[in-house]
Amino acid sequence: MKKTAALLLAACLLAALPLRAQNNAGKEDKRVKFKDFTVTEAPGQVKKLSDYAGKGKYLLVDFWASWCGPCRRAVPVIKDLYKQYRGDKFEVLSVAVSDDPEDTKRAQVEEMMLWPQIINAQQIPIKVYGFQYIPYMILIGPDGTLLEENIQVAELASVLRKYLGAAPKGTTPKK
Repeated sequence: MKKTAALLLAACLLAALPLRAQNNAGKEDKRVKFKDFTVTEAPGQVKKLSDYAGKGKYLLVDFWASWCGPCRRAVPVIKDLYKQYRGDKFEVLSVAVSDDPEDTKRAQVEEMMLWPQIINAQQIPIKVYGFQYIPYMILIGPDGTLLEENIQVAELASVLRKYLGAAPKGTTPKK
């Protein structure tokens, strides 16, 4: 009986360990695909993160809200980097969480956010990604791999440089 209980306990513990894929060299492959979510913005208007992610471009996803001061202060930084890197290799997606859709739309206009948006996501991305504060930013690779999470505004430029290299000449914003 004790032997059976011990074997059962060991099996449960092994089953609880996270499984990771092994690459050809036998090394642990820590790459993880982004977690998708679906948002109904309005009746008949459904958007998914997968509509944007894993489409051959690096995707910076900014979870934000119109009422969030730090989120609004991050927009000019994101806007400058968007102007520098946008194109065949890079896109930005803002996802409004815990916000009134009309307030989100008004803030988009005020901030001149010219990149794609998902409005009215409410708590859906928060439950999927488990973040507790905003702004919360992630970077998804061209193949859908989640490359970076919890990117701070102050480190955003260096994170993009790490994956995209220096911004093309002539695109550096004036200060």
